[in-house]
Amino acid sequence: MAWQDVIIGSSLYATMRPFAQPLIGTFHGWFATKMVVIMLFRPYKPIYWPFTQTAIPFTPGIFPSRQKAVALNIANTVTGTLITPADLQGKIKAWITKEHLHTAVGAVIDTVMLDLKNSERTHAMVRKFREMAPRLLDKANTSFIDGLTMDNSGQITRVTDWLVDEVLVPWHVSAELAESAIEVVFDRILTPETIRQSIVGALSPATNARLEAAIRAHSTGAVKFVATLMPIGSALNSCQNWLRDHPEEAREMVESALQDSDVRQHLTERVTGFSLSQLPLETVQSFRRGLADTMRRVVAEQREPIMGTLQRMEKHGIDAAAQAFLSWTPRQFDPELRETIQVEAATFMYRYLTEEMANLLPQLLAKLDLRTLIIDKIEGYSSERLEGLILGMIQRELRSLEVLGAVIGLFLGLIAWTIEFSFPLPR
Repeated sequence: MAWQDVIIGSSLYATMRPFAQPLIGTFHGWFATKMVVIMLFRPYKPIYWPFTQTAIPFTPGIFPSRQKAVALNIANTVTGTLITPADLQGKIKAWITKEHLHTAVGAVIDTVMLDLKNSERTHAMVRKFREMAPRLLDKANTSFIDGLTMDNSGQITRVTDWLVDEVLVPWHVSAELAESAIEVVFDRILTPETIRQSIVGALSPATNARLEAAIRAHSTGAVKFVATLMPIGSALNSCQNWLRDHPEEAREMVESALQDSDVRQHLTERVTGFSLSQLPLETVQSFRRGLADTMRRVVAEQREPIMGTLQRMEKHGIDAAAQAFLSWTPRQFDPELRETIQVEAATFMYRYLTEEMANLLPQLLAKLDLRTLIIDKIEGYSSERLEGLILGMIQRELRSLEVLGAVIGLFLGLIAWTIEFSFPLPR
């Protein structure tokens, strides 16, 4: 008896035979599906036929061999379907509200306040400030003074133009100012003594002789007759002598004459309402150029004193700022001021971002280049890490697929078993 007949005639065979085809079908379905899942990722590298450079089919696995294509497809799917610029813009617009920005500004302020509580860091910041501020300010002041001296950028010219056009030309002398100015003139400049000395100096013998000759030459009629008979030169000489020899009486006479003639009142009325706009244009332009030249000359001549003054002011300002910074504590931060800063900063940021979002977002996305970033990231993964990432996302589904393969194999085995036992082959 052959061994096949022994197996077929055994009771074990008779017991197991009805279950053989369903079990084999179940194992086949599970194993085939399992192999397909494994071949998605493995082997990681190509395997060659012995003694050849020909790779065995399906080596490496599907994902390792198509990693670049997978990266490209994922990037296209993410940037073209899942996360589009319109989606990002909508999400960002939904987030950009005054309330969110207000909260963000508050978080920044809180962070700064926490940093300021660190005394060591605060002292380090102050030391840096003391070291850097003088150098920066000295450079700025030197550049500023050089610019004023050379006036290459026309700073002084612009200042003098503004001063003349906007301040001096529209300005008019008021009645009070005119009265005060005339008082100063007569009290300090045109005093009776000054007028007396000026008249004495003017009435010299030579001047008196020329004056007498001019009167006689240009007068007519009765005036000429009187001028011929009257010794005008001698009279003027006598007047000069009296003014020189009697200063007290002369000053009183001049003062009395000034009061009787109301010359101060007349001059005050003439000066009131005066402005540069009443002068000829050439005069104003000349005044403008002269003022600019004077300012440049003064800056050039007084460069060292000006720099010294600025440096002293800098030192005082830096010391005061450093001391105030060191003595300041977060508790001194006025809550109302904090709220004002938060509101104003949030309002400014909201207005700026909402107005510029259409321009900023495309530029941001272009610089970010999310598609290239995804491609480079996936291509940089090793085959093992890529397998781990994909299995981490779909491992449950792949196991379900293996179970489904086993179920399908079982179903096909049952169909084969049913056919075999329903329609047995003739012996």
